[in-house]
Amino acid sequence: MDSADARDWVSLLVVLRRNHPQEFSALKAIGADYAAPVTGDNAREVILSAAELVIGDHVAGDHVDFRDSTFHHRVVGVQYNHYGTVPAPAQWRPVGEVGPREFGVRPTRPVPGLPDVPPYVPRDCDEELRAQLAGNSLVLILGEPCVGKSYTAWHGVRSLEGYRLYAPDPGEDLRPLAATLRGNPGKYVLWLDELTGHLGAGGLDLRLLGRLNDLGAVVLATMSPDGYYRRRAGTAPGDRVVAAARTVELGREWSEAELARLAALDDRRAYPAYMWSGREGLATYFAVGHHLFDEWRRVGTQLEHPRGQLLVRAAIDLARCGVTGAVPAELLRRVQELYRAEDRESFEDALAWATAPMFGVSGLLVAGEEEGTWRAYGALVSEALRSGGDLEPVPDEVWWTLLDAAREPDPALHFPAVLDAARTALHDRVEAGDAAVALGFARRTEGDEREEWLRRAADAGDAWAAVELAAILQDRGRRAVRSRTWSGRPRRAAPEPRQGSAACCGTGPSTGCARRPRLVRARRRMSWATWCSARGATTRRSAGTAGPPRPGIPKSP
Repeated sequence: MDSADARDWVSLLVVLRRNHPQEFSALKAIGADYAAPVTGDNAREVILSAAELVIGDHVAGDHVDFRDSTFHHRVVGVQYNHYGTVPAPAQWRPVGEVGPREFGVRPTRPVPGLPDVPPYVPRDCDEELRAQLAGNSLVLILGEPCVGKSYTAWHGVRSLEGYRLYAPDPGEDLRPLAATLRGNPGKYVLWLDELTGHLGAGGLDLRLLGRLNDLGAVVLATMSPDGYYRRRAGTAPGDRVVAAARTVELGREWSEAELARLAALDDRRAYPAYMWSGREGLATYFAVGHHLFDEWRRVGTQLEHPRGQLLVRAAIDLARCGVTGAVPAELLRRVQELYRAEDRESFEDALAWATAPMFGVSGLLVAGEEEGTWRAYGALVSEALRSGGDLEPVPDEVWWTLLDAAREPDPALHFPAVLDAARTALHDRVEAGDAAVALGFARRTEGDEREEWLRRAADAGDAWAAVELAAILQDRGRRAVRSRTWSGRPRRAAPEPRQGSAACCGTGPSTGCARRPRLVRARRRMSWATWCSARGATTRRSAGTAGPPRPGIPKSP
């Protein structure tokens, strides 16, 4: 660089220093650290002076606007990315003032008059977490996505009285933390949601972790179990940090004690969650359950996965019918086909879509304990029940299909439970005189209950039900008459045995008498003929519906 060029640069930099005094300090530091070696007696002084002065004419964020500037020589632009500095410890938030949303807790579906985040339900691991936080170290809460890690961490941090909290963004440079805390004694919590995002360049390492702990800081973070067990055996700097952590594991499925605490919660969202959260857990239920419901109901789903949407509806309707467990896929297919035929999507593709995980958590259909069985995700059923009239009522054909399936050999359904649900759901229509509903129940029940359903259908004007009811009443009357006739007839004395022979007819076949078996068979035939005549067997046999023999009178061979 000759003297003329140096003078030009100095003149330019003097102007820039005068117009931008605040920024020249930062550039001076850059020049001191990164100035390239040059030759000449005063070259380094010129470069350092330039570094003190160089700054853009107009600054907006990290952009420099030179559009209104006048240049008389070559212009070289340098972009300096400044990622910010760690705030002073006095600016860190007291833990008691930090809300769960700031910790990353997801809101649930808005309910008028209630907060976006339901009240915290104590978990079984809370005491263990508080004990781990009592010592300055790295504490890791392990768990799958949406199992309540952030909410549990928030609740644990609130037990640290007098602590202040700082939550850096993923990828933020953590190296200035130690210098920031040095000379500011106190109690601090560093919250690193998803530790993996804080282990790269400029992130947490063992040396920085040790300095932070020595300065009174607790580092609390979350991580998936798979990531933890994979990285703790590694040798990278971040892996060694993971291996040094104390851990508290949080399961997805809630224990009975946790569910009992949920049921006792004074919040109208608690009971549906208690009923329908299932093995997927309460945190998942509240965090993504309403998103899954909206995904199922949106118009785009009907266009993209028409049969898949109907398949999920079938599973939800089964739950509305009292079938809360997983059922075979074939039964779902049978129920889905009752809604409408759908040729745009195969059953296999529909099932694959409905069972694929969404939002990184769960599918709309959840696998049962037995292979090939599925049920609707619990939050879908809860949302469907909450929405009330927004969903179509369960079609009658679905009820009859389920009741028929529950009567098959080795049924997957519990017949009394489905029947009770059907009675409740269709009660108003029966009371209003709907003959078709009463007749549907009559065809699937027995005994006195069948008679009562036939009576209701007959009263509503159904001719077939009237005929069936008349046959029942007629048979009951004939049996009553026959019972009175036989009960009033005196019993004949046993015949005297013939002279010179063993006692016969009165002592049974063990005596060697050949007449006794023939008489028994004849009496049985007579009884069978009498029963058939009373039942109108000729008519029924022509229809192929002859009934069984009377109890206690076996059919003759």
